[in-house]
Amino acid sequence: MIKPHQAAVLVHDVHLTSERLFIRRSVQKDQSLMIRHESNAEIMRFILTIGSHQETVAGVNEMLQRWHGDEGVWVSLSVLLRPEYNDADEPIGFVFLNIVSYQKGIIEIGYRLHPDYHGSGYGVEAVKLFLQWLEAELQPNQCVAYCVCDNLPSWHLLEKLGFSRQKHILKGAEIDGTTYDEYFYVKLCDQ
Repeated sequence: MIKPHQAAVLVHDVHLTSERLFIRRSVQKDQSLMIRHESNAEIMRFILTIGSHQETVAGVNEMLQRWHGDEGVWVSLSVLLRPEYNDADEPIGFVFLNIVSYQKGIIEIGYRLHPDYHGSGYGVEAVKLFLQWLEAELQPNQCVAYCVCDNLPSWHLLEKLGFSRQKHILKGAEIDGTTYDEYFYVKLCDQ
């Protein structure tokens, strides 16, 4: 796996294109949309408990700061439709990465799309493009993800992209006062 300063440069300069999507580093102009996503109960229902407005703004601002490749710090990339599919320069969702360990070569990923874009294959297309870039550029040994067991579309996406379910964690997540079981997924990366 590459070094932290190399990862920081690559993430800052990322521009990925697929058939229908474009992925770039989340930037300040995405802030209000990110806050709306983080405050939307339908989007966040299997991700985390929605905090106060101040907590949400602080969390979004932290993700928008220049990332220095630090372990344990989530960084956000924005997923947009390519201009020929939509002329709005507004993300339809986000993909996230967190370097768990440079030494072990482990990256945790996350993803979410606005519900208006569910069921059209955008999630698979975005995460596949993101994983291809991660494997080629950051060169991890493995990518990992956690998923609430009740979130069938999410764990189906992971399995479709080659992740294998490694653990069933009983009562692994508490979201808005409800306790959920979680699955832990791993994808071994080609070196």
